[in-house]
Amino acid sequence: MTDHAIVVFERLYSGNVLIDEHCDPENKAQTVYVTKKPEKSPAPETGDDNLLRIYGIVTVLAVTELIFIYAARRSTRRRVRR
Repeated sequence: MTDHAIVVFERLYSGNVLIDEHCDPENKAQTVYVTKKPEKSPAPETGDDNLLRIYGIVTVLAVTELIFIYAARRSTRRRVRR
């Protein structure tokens, strides 16, 4: 699609009665300019993601610790039963 201009015509009705119209093809205020869409939009800059990495590391460490606690309690219970 190449760059081009579109002129917008407007008509205002109340029921079937035409109240006003704005239909001037030379009026710049009624012109909408369409430009070629870029191939790919760049990703928006959202800021520093270091905090997200820290949360990820803390989550992995917490889950690992929970696994070790579960394994330790399970092995302790097995020893008590024998």
